[in-house]
Amino acid sequence: MRSKFLWILLAASLLLNVFFAGGVLYSKNTADRLRDEPAARFDFVVDELGLGEAERARLMTLRESAFARRDQMRREGRHLREELFKEMAKPDFDEARVEELLRQRSALFVTFLGGVMADTHDFLANLDAERKREFMAMMQREHRFLWRLLRDPKRDQAARP
Repeated sequence: MRSKFLWILLAASLLLNVFFAGGVLYSKNTADRLRDEPAARFDFVVDELGLGEAERARLMTLRESAFARRDQMRREGRHLREELFKEMAKPDFDEARVEELLRQRSALFVTFLGGVMADTHDFLANLDAERKREFMAMMQREHRFLWRLLRDPKRDQAARP
C-alpha cells in the first residue's frame, strides 16, 4: 500500500511540474510576443477588454495622439539634446549649464506626459466601469504597459534591421 502511495505522489509531482513548466514557457512566449510586437499588444488589449469598434477607434486615436505628442516633444527638445552633447565635449564641465539643459528637457517631458495622461483619462471616461477597472488593472500589473501599448508599430518596424 505504501509503495503504491509513493508512486501516486511521484506521478502527481511529475504532472504538476510539467504543467508548471508549460505555463512558464507559455507566459514567457506571450510576454515576449506582446513586448516585441506593438500591433499584437494592441489587439490583445482590445480582445482582452472586449472593446467594440468605436472603443477600438478611440484607443487607436489615443495611440496616435501619444505618438504625435512624443514626436513634438522630440522636435522641441532636439536642440537641448545637441546642447548637452556640446557641453559633454567641452574640456571644462559646466555642471550648472548641464543641469539647466536637463531641467528644460524635463519640462518638455512633463508636458508630454501630462498630455498623454489627460488623453488616457478621456479614453477611460468613455469606457464602462468594468472595462475601465480591467484597463487600470493591466496598467498596475505591468510596468510600462501604457507606453508599450501606445508605441507606433510602423515606427518600430522601420527601426529594426
